[in-house]
Amino acid sequence: MLIVEEGASTIIRLTRPVHDILTHTVSVNFTVLRIEEDKLLDHVEETHIMRFFFPKELDFMLAKTGYEVLGIHSFLELDGDLTEKDWNMTVTAKKASP
Repeated sequence: MLIVEEGASTIIRLTRPVHDILTHTVSVNFTVLRIEEDKLLDHVEETHIMRFFFPKELDFMLAKTGYEVLGIHSFLELDGDLTEKDWNMTVTAKKASP
C-alpha cells in the first residue's frame, strides 16, 4: 500500500498481484482512492498484465544468442543477491568468445 498525503488530500494505492506460473504472467491489480476531508472523491481500478522471466530462462536465451551471463542481481544492486521477493532484476552479459 502506498499513501501520499498533501494538506487535506490523501491518495491511497492498493496493489494486488496475481501470478500465473503457467503463462509466466502477473496481473497487477491497482485500486487508487482519492480522499479529501474524510470524503471519497475518486475511485479507480485498473489491471496491468506483465510478462515475467525467470533467471534461468534469461540465462538460456542469452546463451542461445551468443552471450555469456556475468551476473543476475536485484535491480541496480550489482553486489546484491536476487531473491524470489524481487520484482525487478539487473542482468549483465557480454558477447561470448567464439
